[in-house]
Amino acid sequence: MRRRPAGAGRLGGERLLGFLLAFGPETPERGPNHAWMRARHPEAAYVDRVVVDAAAQGQGLGRRLYAALAALPGVAALGCEVNLDPPNPQSMAFHRRLGFRPIGQATDPRNGKRVEYLLCSAARFLRSPGESPLSGAARLNTSQSQPSGTAFPPGRSPQHPA
Repeated sequence: MRRRPAGAGRLGGERLLGFLLAFGPETPERGPNHAWMRARHPEAAYVDRVVVDAAAQGQGLGRRLYAALAALPGVAALGCEVNLDPPNPQSMAFHRRLGFRPIGQATDPRNGKRVEYLLCSAARFLRSPGESPLSGAARLNTSQSQPSGTAFPPGRSPQHPA
């Protein structure tokens, strides 16, 4: 499976405080949740995961990462899933605040987790033309020079981001 980073946020130097991993609307299906979304909303970029360091939560980094994805060409909507069982109320609240709305539920056949699928128009995140959704210290990394399967600089991983 080939994954490319949609964005990474850095604040205060080199420490990675968050990242978003997504598949564009044209990406072939990558698992049952992506397949579910793609079959029903082929215009949507599918967010596989968004991670923000606990110390950086509540500062708008997650919203800016979603805005950067929404600003990419060809992205009309953003879709994701949030666990219902086991529950993830923090993620559900975050996505609802951003304007995501429920569009269906399913059980992931790989692990038995019950999920709710959410969708939001990309236009909800867009600002005036030419304005970067990642203003300030955070920067979007769309470099294709990183190896496939990583959203981290060399020598770093989700387990060791800093």
